[in-house]
Amino acid sequence: MGRIEWFRKYRYTEPGPYFCEDQELLLRSYEESRFGITEEPFLAYRLREKTAWRKLIKTRLTILPVQLRHFLPKGQLFFALMAVLTFIGRLALDVLRPVLGITYPIVRVRGEEAFQKWRNVLNHIQEDSGDKSISVSFKNKGV
Repeated sequence: MGRIEWFRKYRYTEPGPYFCEDQELLLRSYEESRFGITEEPFLAYRLREKTAWRKLIKTRLTILPVQLRHFLPKGQLFFALMAVLTFIGRLALDVLRPVLGITYPIVRVRGEEAFQKWRNVLNHIQEDSGDKSISVSFKNKGV
């Protein structure tokens, strides 16, 4: 949730980077913005049982150059290095995940109350949208 003035000032990039529109917008605007955290979820994304490998790799390959184009001209070498290391770590996890049987995303839910709150949000979204493809099967256990 944000103020309309903020969205008018920063706008989404047209055309946006492949499946990275939000990340690019936040990266571009964070230095001049003030963000807050709420206890109650306003939006929940779909949790899918499986993520398409090609889509995932294309997204990974898209966000890294966006990050590097942002950090390197500003001389933020530490952040550029962290972006590269994160990219490598995520690729390694993407490759090892099917081999080790790790579910994705790796979710650690703390406490039954938080788990039930998210399950209720996802069930509500599923009922309102009529979209039966939304998965609400994430487990209440750490990975």
